[in-house]
Amino acid sequence: MKKKRLIFLIAMVLLLALTFSACKLLNLNQTEQEIKIIFNTNGGTPINSIVLPRSQVSEAFIQNQRTTKEGYDIDYWYVLNNDNKDKNIAAFLGQENLPNKITFGVVWKVKKLTLTVSQNLDTQDAKFTVEIDGEKQTNIKNPFTAKVEYNKSVKIIVDSEYSLDGIGNFNFVNLKVTAHFPSTNESTSTNESSREFLIENIRNDVKIESIWKSPREIPIDFYNNITATEAPVTKNLGVGLTHKITPTSTKIGSVFSGWYEDKDNISEDTKIGDANGYISGFPTKDTKPNKKLFAYWESNISVDCTENGENEFIVNGISQTYQKNGIKRIYIPSKIGNKPVTEISDSAFQNLSSDYEVIIPYTVDTISNSAFNNYQGNIYFDMASKYTLISAPRFNEAHNIYVHATNVKNVVGDSDFKNIYTYGSGSLIDGAFINYFGEIVTDYTDTLEKIDQWHKYSVEFTLENYVALNCEGYPNYNFSKVMDDLNAQNNTVIANDSVEGEKNWAASGKTIKLPKQEIQTTKRIGEEQTEGGYMQEQVIDLLYKENDFSSEEKYLPIEFLPEIPVFNSEQAIRVVQQGYQPIFISKKDGAPRDYWPWAKDAYEKGIDTAKKIISKDMNDFEKVEAIHDWIVMNNIYDSKLLEYFNEYDSKAISHFRGFSLEGVLLDGKGVCDSISKTFLLMTKAVGIECIKVEGISYGGGGGAGVAHAWNKVKIDDEWYVIDVTGNAPLIKNNEKNTEILKHTYYLVPNSDPELKKKNSEKEDKNYPEATGRYDYFENKTYDGHRSIKVKNKTELDNYLNWVYLNWVKDNTVREPGKLYSLEVFVENSGGIFNSYNATSRADAVFGSEYANYVGDPKGHCVLFFKK
Repeated sequence: MKKKRLIFLIAMVLLLALTFSACKLLNLNQTEQEIKIIFNTNGGTPINSIVLPRSQVSEAFIQNQRTTKEGYDIDYWYVLNNDNKDKNIAAFLGQENLPNKITFGVVWKVKKLTLTVSQNLDTQDAKFTVEIDGEKQTNIKNPFTAKVEYNKSVKIIVDSEYSLDGIGNFNFVNLKVTAHFPSTNESTSTNESSREFLIENIRNDVKIESIWKSPREIPIDFYNNITATEAPVTKNLGVGLTHKITPTSTKIGSVFSGWYEDKDNISEDTKIGDANGYISGFPTKDTKPNKKLFAYWESNISVDCTENGENEFIVNGISQTYQKNGIKRIYIPSKIGNKPVTEISDSAFQNLSSDYEVIIPYTVDTISNSAFNNYQGNIYFDMASKYTLISAPRFNEAHNIYVHATNVKNVVGDSDFKNIYTYGSGSLIDGAFINYFGEIVTDYTDTLEKIDQWHKYSVEFTLENYVALNCEGYPNYNFSKVMDDLNAQNNTVIANDSVEGEKNWAASGKTIKLPKQEIQTTKRIGEEQTEGGYMQEQVIDLLYKENDFSSEEKYLPIEFLPEIPVFNSEQAIRVVQQGYQPIFISKKDGAPRDYWPWAKDAYEKGIDTAKKIISKDMNDFEKVEAIHDWIVMNNIYDSKLLEYFNEYDSKAISHFRGFSLEGVLLDGKGVCDSISKTFLLMTKAVGIECIKVEGISYGGGGGAGVAHAWNKVKIDDEWYVIDVTGNAPLIKNNEKNTEILKHTYYLVPNSDPELKKKNSEKEDKNYPEATGRYDYFENKTYDGHRSIKVKNKTELDNYLNWVYLNWVKDNTVREPGKLYSLEVFVENSGGIFNSYNATSRADAVFGSEYANYVGDPKGHCVLFFKK
């Protein structure tokens, strides 16, 4: 009986356990709630409804939806909650239970445009009147600014006369009217001769300036103040007017800061014009003809320099800009423009406070004896510097001098201590350092892991005893243990106040603790190309126009950043991402080894291309577009390397160029790694913050996914995602692989539904959240005014017909045998294309030249046209 009871109890326990497990299994297998999202745009351009998993429905997702309504801006989004328009979307979505269908709506407010009215008369008294929607504005001053509702009328009436005692009557010249178009970020200007100007329906931001001529003009001599022998530029300035005068030349490494009467006395008392070149209160009726004004330049770099007449620069001290901003680490650049910095002059850093640090580059071969008199701060001689300079009388034992770790061998030698580095009986050198992305490391005890990471990007160059970097088996990176082990191996080590052979090193307790350096060669980064790789053809976008601003003299922001020596492209791109400028130096410069020449070629090609395709007048969005489109149109995805990637271990193929800058920039073929690095280099070079993002790509269709790389850029304090590789997809066209230019994953937020289907970031990287969205299609125009985002059949017809007339009909525009494409975004794509066949319409417009078209769920399609 007891046995039966026992069996019964065991059975019950097993049954309960199975039931519990089954319940858990059922819970685990429950599918996530799917919610149908309906959008009520209340007269705006429609947004298609969408079904999403609950986890993807968020307030940010709703706020990022794009809809437009002419004459209106979005005031706020709401959720329809029991027939009430609830603005608290986050609270609604935070409920435990949500309905399977939710309606979100938008409330509009009338668009307000900016009207600015001004005059070039040097007075705040407005010599004009302004009427907005028939109402005369009161108490207006010069300049006058107001917000005007869309479609309201604006009327400007300029006073009939203006005069000043002792000068006479001024003559009205014209009205300069400038309209700004936000959708294209373009402006147009016209001159109106009438004193009255009427805008019946204002629809853009407008600036109106009344231009007057003074009865008395005085010639003024403007000096660019760049060279001692320059001639002035003489301009006639009207008394009683304001003026805008900018220098006719630029000073390398500096920005214009204003006009001054005395070039040797830069103060508010001598200042005449501001950094924009605006001059007011000058000249007066008493100003003498040919009065001299001098441009003042604030340095972009850490030091003030002058040319020595031999196309070289001499350092004269810290720039006033750095002193004013309290920057304490002074990187002396190796070059300014294309001219080397070779000398540090007398008293350049004399009496400098000890909290400053000075880094001296390899190009400096002359240091004056008094350059560092009474300076108690740290002095770092960077990689390949000329260490013969470290001697009396330039330096003494009171100076704190460190040499670059890679040159310890040069300083110490294999056997003999070099006397030139002594002062009396003591050494002038305090120790060795490594410049780890601006972090000066003189004590390696807790930083060997960082140094190890840096050297991994060198691959073929490391310390002779790699254990000193890896420190495997050394808890907490115990540096003393490393040094003891190296000594036991009879390696050349400077430690414990002694060197090999027991030669004396002791002096003031100074030591250098670093093992000997030498080169180890393995497979070299960026060296080998894949065979073939061109397994598809590049389609040329009809609207793509490669800019050429080669004749425009410019220096990119990257050229004024502190320098870090590198030897290959992987080091270079890492330096760039950290906010520094890579510099390639070789054995002939005194470096421990040579850089790979193809690495420098690739880097310089990226910089030169950025200079060519970027104009000074572009905003950041325009710069990103130029760089993105250039990469897509000048690179073919290296499909052969992708095959290798699937067949071999990644370490075995890491030296192929298609993974590095060399792929895109030298060969015109690379995979996502090369593409994202190239985009990072070029955007950082022109001053746009950018990072490389790593993760998994699912191709938009699910599946296991593959390793992928893309980018994020920061514009106006907001991050955006951009996947250049994803915007150059491979598609089938007449059974051929073709690569096209699209803008599907272009400046979108992390919450973008299409992006979330395609890419997943590595969670442990903690990349910044991208919240910005830039509507490329709304801002891209095909004729300067009309957007490539079309809303109906008529707009699509207008677009196709314009392309036909301007690009297809004129056969001289295109090359024979090439395949061309055309990008368009169709709002409410289903509504249009369900009743309107894009294929037949394109065929009707382009005839036999039409090939195919490709669409995607966002309404974005690419039409193809053959020659």
